[in-house]
Amino acid sequence: MKFRKYNIIILVFIFLVSCKESTKKNENRSDIDLDIRENDIEERKPDNYIYSQPNQINGLSKELFSLLNEYSLKYPIKEIKPDNQLVKQSYYVSFFKVENDTMLAICRQPFVFELFPEYGFTKDEKPNLTPSAKGIIKDSDLPIIIFDIAENLGVNFYDSKFLNKEIPEEYFTGKDKIHDTIIPEIYKYKLKNNTFSLIGKSKEQWID
Repeated sequence: MKFRKYNIIILVFIFLVSCKESTKKNENRSDIDLDIRENDIEERKPDNYIYSQPNQINGLSKELFSLLNEYSLKYPIKEIKPDNQLVKQSYYVSFFKVENDTMLAICRQPFVFELFPEYGFTKDEKPNLTPSAKGIIKDSDLPIIIFDIAENLGVNFYDSKFLNKEIPEEYFTGKDKIHDTIIPEIYKYKLKNNTFSLIGKSKEQWID
C-alpha cells in the first residue's frame, strides 16, 4: 500500500514538472514569435520615411484629398535632415487633357518634374498641352505641388489662393545636388462627372 502511494506521489510530481516546463516553453515561444513579428515589421519599413496620415491639406476637394492621402500612405515622403544635401521629395498632382478627356496624375517625385513624365504614359495618354507647376500648397502636412495647364482644369479640386507660386529650391535638382533614385508608380485617373476613375498605374522607374 505504501509502495502504491509512493508511486502516485512520484507520478504527480513528474506531471507537475512537465506542465511547468511546457508552460515555460510556450512563453519563450511567444516571445520569439513576437520578436520575429516586430523584426519583420521593422524590415519592411524603409529608413527615414515618414509614416503619418495628413491632418489637413488646404484648398483641396474632399475627393482629391482622399486620393492623395491614400497614395501618400503607400508612398510616404523621405525625411531629410537639415544638413543633408539630398533634394526634398514632393507629390506631383497634375491635371491635363488627352483629346477631350480631363486627366489626373499623382506621383511622389524625387525632384520637381520640369518635363512631363512621358515614360509612365502610353501614346494614347499623352497630353494635348504639357502641364506646368502652378505652385506648392501652403501650410500643408505634405509637400504637394500642383501642375495644370493654362485653362486650370483642376479649378474645382484645388484653390489657387492656397498655393505659393514660388517653389523652394530644395525641391529642385541640379548640378552638385543629390536626388532619390526611384520614382514609384504614377496613378492615372480620368475625370468624368466630377469623379475620378483610376485607369492605370505606371511601373516603378529607376533614375540616375
